[in-house]
Amino acid sequence: MTTAGGYIDIHGHSMYRHGYKLWGLDLLCTPEELLKFYDMHGVERGTILPNANPEGVVGVQSNEEALRIARE
Repeated sequence: MTTAGGYIDIHGHSMYRHGYKLWGLDLLCTPEELLKFYDMHGVERGTILPNANPEGVVGVQSNEEALRIARE
């Protein structure tokens, strides 16, 4: 927790649009959905890591895309 009382997420993933699914469910959230989740759960700060494990999903995400999402 931070000094203000909010949580810090040290391992987050996000994509600009849905596309990866498992059993019909979206695997990754959009930036807007991630922020809404953070607000609902008292997360004050978070990191966004690139989706880079091809054995776990259909594709990978570049570091540059993860940085663009974080900056927005």
